[in-house]
Amino acid sequence: MRLTVALLALSSVMACAHATPSPAPAPDRVLVVDTDGSVVHQSTADENSRTTYAAPPAKVWLALVQAYTTLGILPTTNDRASGQYGNAGFIVPRRIAGRPISEFFSCGSTIAGPRIESGRVYGNVMSVLSDNGAGSSTVMTHVGATIRMNAGSASDPINCSSTGALELLLQKNIQRAIATP
Repeated sequence: MRLTVALLALSSVMACAHATPSPAPAPDRVLVVDTDGSVVHQSTADENSRTTYAAPPAKVWLALVQAYTTLGILPTTNDRASGQYGNAGFIVPRRIAGRPISEFFSCGSTIAGPRIESGRVYGNVMSVLSDNGAGSSTVMTHVGATIRMNAGSASDPINCSSTGALELLLQKNIQRAIATP
């Protein structure tokens, strides 16, 4: 009985709440179901994280650095020998390239709305450049984030997933820089 009353109260509150649409995160693919029933998911946004460019690694490296700079992401890793470039822990600004961060990360929702609006987001954007031979290169980029809520007593960070939009923006910026003489 109490459960029924609580559910009715919650549903009436939810019906009165004003919902703001947010971009749908990339769909998940079920990879494995464990023996205990736990489901392991993989975001299809990962499919957007690898791109091949018809340019040698030296040119793609310069374009990669420029793409990060354009987005205001300063490197904590800048290792040309291993092909690694990115930032493993930065405070994500509220807007990236003039777009709200909710277009780039999904951190779940609470009854009050998307979590991303109520906390500080810490980003992790790392790229690895590899030589494909014959004058082409591949860039693999991993994007992730966590959020720490501004209010409440919970201090553990909450994992956020990438929508795939930041990976695509980096790819476009790299391609643009390669095409520029």
